[in-house]
Amino acid sequence: MVRIGVVGMGNIGKVSSFILKREGYDVTIIDVNEELLKGLSLDLGVSYRKVNVLNKEELSSLSDIGLIVTALPGSIAYSAIGAIAASGHNVVDVSFFPESPEPIGRVALDKGVSVVLDAGLAPGLSNMLVSYGKELLDGITGARIYVGGISNRPDPPLGIVSTWNTLDLIDEYRRPARVINSGKVVVYDPLSSEVGKIYVKGIGELEYFPTDGLRSLLSSYPGLDFLVEYTLRWPGHVEFMKGLKRIGMLDHKEFLSSYADEFLAKLIEEHSRGMKDLVVLVVEVFNGDRGIRFTGIVNPKNDFSAMSWSTGGFLAFATMEFAKGKIGKKGLVFPEMFEKEAISDIMEMMDKYGMPIASEPI
Repeated sequence: MVRIGVVGMGNIGKVSSFILKREGYDVTIIDVNEELLKGLSLDLGVSYRKVNVLNKEELSSLSDIGLIVTALPGSIAYSAIGAIAASGHNVVDVSFFPESPEPIGRVALDKGVSVVLDAGLAPGLSNMLVSYGKELLDGITGARIYVGGISNRPDPPLGIVSTWNTLDLIDEYRRPARVINSGKVVVYDPLSSEVGKIYVKGIGELEYFPTDGLRSLLSSYPGLDFLVEYTLRWPGHVEFMKGLKRIGMLDHKEFLSSYADEFLAKLIEEHSRGMKDLVVLVVEVFNGDRGIRFTGIVNPKNDFSAMSWSTGGFLAFATMEFAKGKIGKKGLVFPEMFEKEAISDIMEMMDKYGMPIASEPI
């Protein structure tokens, strides 16, 4: 069985390591923080190595590891993935980075390896479900993705829990949202465009606004009638954030830049202290007047937040499919490219680990 190295021991890396070890894989955890590694290796029952994957010499010490999983901050992920692929390793990655992945793809093809990107919740599972819906409907003309990490009960005006990088969360409200409308890519301001409401079974009414999470789907399905990702929040949240935008708290103006982000991050972190989160994912896929809706609701599990559990879970399941040889394309691979057998296996694992995906015609 291939030895798997998991790089980055944040919550998502921990979840993936936990699941991979539980499924019988030979796992080595990798980070630059040796004290962290020592404790986690005992907790998880895995080996560890202190390695800086941005250092070519240190990276060479991983030559016995056949597959590397990366769960790194977006600020270093692009450089790290490129370096790992250049060293001849296959990679399954969950990190968000703004750079174009094409140079990494060229390196991977040159080295004859695969780099699976965006193997998380959204992008990730959402991409796979769009592809799965296309297969079930024998085609696709449009899709909508609704996804959110929210508090497990309404708690206006925020209603969110700080379970991942808070500054990245704040950027969702700033970053222009790219969507497809009538076969063309259109750019929206998240808080100055479409805001709506959706009823989710078992949760109730949530509101949504467009965000920039389509990533590779924009090029995988360029000619659709519509393709959009929305972020979900409890009612009242969007109007609150619009108020912050109106007074300049979401701008990068010089007179605010020194403290606005820090203030908002602390506001969210303090407001959500002691609260539990909930992940909601709804993917609607259409082929003309026929459609299918996928719904997933995830609660915290095993002391992990719902966001970490769902994101790290999909990362682990995609890694397992690669290790079993069911994701074999060289170069860049995205979740919408997964084969039918891999999708079926992942859906079964989602159910096994308390993340079931329900489907219904619409």
